[in-house]
Amino acid sequence: MITAPPPLPPLRNQKALGDWLNRLRDFAVMQSPMIAQGVHTSRTMVGTFRRAIPELPVGITQFRIKDWRDSDYLICRPWNGKVEGSNDVYVAKSYYLRADVFDGTSIDIEVESLDETDTLVTETHTLEYEYHSSTFRTVTDGDASETETIIPRFLEDDVILAAPSTELQVVFNLGTDISPDFHATQWVDLNCDARAWMKSS
Repeated sequence: MITAPPPLPPLRNQKALGDWLNRLRDFAVMQSPMIAQGVHTSRTMVGTFRRAIPELPVGITQFRIKDWRDSDYLICRPWNGKVEGSNDVYVAKSYYLRADVFDGTSIDIEVESLDETDTLVTETHTLEYEYHSSTFRTVTDGDASETETIIPRFLEDDVILAAPSTELQVVFNLGTDISPDFHATQWVDLNCDARAWMKSS
């Protein structure tokens, strides 16, 4: 591998000059990085730099959220970091953010604590869920209740990562006078932003 430009030889004739120019050209070609997929090339006054561009796992796709108000899915558009697609895509919300999973149900959970002697004790609590919208609900635990909302909040044009899902079904029209209508969706949100239900009051 050539690591330094060829020295200028004594130029006794045109052939010697031509040979040197050819070697110099070859050196310049070897030092000029080629544009390649998955590699970012930056040319500056102090040199040329290359770095690998991280790739998404196979099947993982970026979307921009356009609407989040339905109970179980997001309406999104494909997004490659620069250009937004023109077609709506239905992306299922992550499991714990779907309303149909919990609305009107009661779930028993085990709650652990320490008593006055620092001994571990376990109690069973029954949580009841009532949804007022896809992002606002009341949770009741016996005589206590609290309202909860999803944090971080969904915002239009938020970018999410979704994975393919060929057999997932979500509920459309939940909470309306129309009977729930089940539809298949090909994508599920990976919830990389760690959205979760949090106490609002």
